[in-house]
Amino acid sequence: MKQLIKGFIPPHVLTQLKKLKTKKYGWHGNYATWQEAEKESEGYDKQIIVEKVRASLKKVEHGEAVFERDSVLFFEEDFNWPFLTSILYVASKNESQLNVIDFGGSLGSSFFQNQKFLSGISSLNWNVIEQNHFVEIGKNEFQNNQLKFYYTIDECFQEQKPNCLLFSSMLQYVENPYQLLEGVLKYNFETIIIDRMPFNTKKANRICVQKVNPEIYDASYPCHLLEKESFVNFFRKNNYNLHAEFSAIDGDGIDYTYKGFIFERV
Repeated sequence: MKQLIKGFIPPHVLTQLKKLKTKKYGWHGNYATWQEAEKESEGYDKQIIVEKVRASLKKVEHGEAVFERDSVLFFEEDFNWPFLTSILYVASKNESQLNVIDFGGSLGSSFFQNQKFLSGISSLNWNVIEQNHFVEIGKNEFQNNQLKFYYTIDECFQEQKPNCLLFSSMLQYVENPYQLLEGVLKYNFETIIIDRMPFNTKKANRICVQKVNPEIYDASYPCHLLEKESFVNFFRKNNYNLHAEFSAIDGDGIDYTYKGFIFERV
């Protein structure tokens, strides 16, 4: 029925309807500082979010759902092919060995979603760096021989030898993303994968407030929509070449575009 109705709506009207839909949730404002955006944000309850992710992953573990992303359950296979291609590329160039740091990787959502394909890697170590409450639950309830949880990169390096660093839908929520990147580049990762990163469609950095659809969880918080060219140049200046760029699964909007990248150390 929706497709039938859509066939009678002129394209310019559909565009306006899309604008109205995205105005309620998504990105709002253009703030001079992160602190100004914080003042306009309602914030979020960390405990509610971690418990929702935990409950969702338990259902996946028990076979009640296929996978979880951002605490939302999915009941059919829907692989993130660009991401998988990136991960398997790293494994292939390292003789089927992958030791990845998933920075801000929740309770291992990417690991669990893609296990069907990750299982073909001869030597797999998936290391999640997260906030304390995620790490504690991860260690107690989800950790296994391949999936580990750590509080810091230094702690991880005491036990592992990671050859890949992954940021998936994470950097945009950090107050100083370039400062964070400068801190991790000192570890000289062979490959850095960026996935699900939104960029401003205009050639300028933008600080805004992201309003989350309450069907996921009730929250709003500051977010960066960085300028893509400057982002890529940052890596080039730090001796990382752009091996590949791809469109991320989140798609594009009126004022943003989601991208992913594979950067390789020179």
